Amino acid sequence: MSKLSRASLLLFRARRALSSFTANQAISPVAVLIDGENISAEFAVHILAAAGNFGGVTIRRVYGNWNHPSLVSWQAAAHHYGFQTIHHAHPVAGKNAADIALTIDALDLLYQGLRHFCLASSDTDFIPLVRRLRESGGVVLGIGKPGTREELKNAYNAFLTTDQLLPTSARSVPVISLNEEKEASPPPSSQKESKQPTVASSASETPRIENGPLLQLLIQAYQRAATKGKSDWVSIQQLGATLQQLQPGFASKTYGFPKLKGLIQSYPQVFQTRSLKGGQIELQAKIQQ
Repeated sequence: MSKLSRASLLLFRARRALSSFTANQAISPVAVLIDGENISAEFAVHILAAAGNFGGVTIRRVYGNWNHPSLVSWQAAAHHYGFQTIHHAHPVAGKNAADIALTIDALDLLYQGLRHFCLASSDTDFIPLVRRLRESGGVVLGIGKPGTREELKNAYNAFLTTDQLLPTSARSVPVISLNEEKEASPPPSSQKESKQPTVASSASETPRIENGPLLQLLIQAYQRAATKGKSDWVSIQQLGATLQQLQPGFASKTYGFPKLKGLIQSYPQVFQTRSLKGGQIELQAKIQQ
């Protein structure tokens, strides 16, 4: 393929990706509900990144008995990543009040109209909850330990194990692709019975998030900021302020990037950037509507 043909193909793909989003499209809110007694705090940021691929993470809650020593690591993680800590002691041995509290909250959110959930636990007691959420029109991402039983994995629209969340050398943060009308992507041959979401990898250690609600949000923010300005070039500060208006609490670190600048530069097919004094940048959509 000639350089001209290759450039034309890339241009066409960028145009198609950008044209699929409009400024009027809303970002679906997502509730992240974590069983803190079952999932380690080290996965907090990676859970948020995975959940952010199919909506805006507006609700962040972690459940457990906060008097228990095993939740000490969650104290700092919850504060750092903005999780609400839901405390429930175990008044009766063998009964987990935290699991019941998580279930009640999930159903309350469902009845309030929320339809996107990320549940992090390997406890099969949540199978009835997951089924109820899906039967009521919910889209549910599950995250659990590698040894999670198949019955629980198969109850979700898509499932990721905690070891899939952690980035390794030459591999980016895993991303998932959900279709609300279809099941998750077919699993690799080594796990024939598990419904696994798509995992993206690259030769770079820089996390990359595939096209989806996150890119939709970035484009929507860019278009709104550019409309208010005098040119198509938007400063990173303007974009950040607009993102906060569209999705209060938005943080690029949720998606694996310490700064918004890095997140924007991970989409070179959609945005071009240029440097300003002080290490800041401006951005412009490559394909104008």
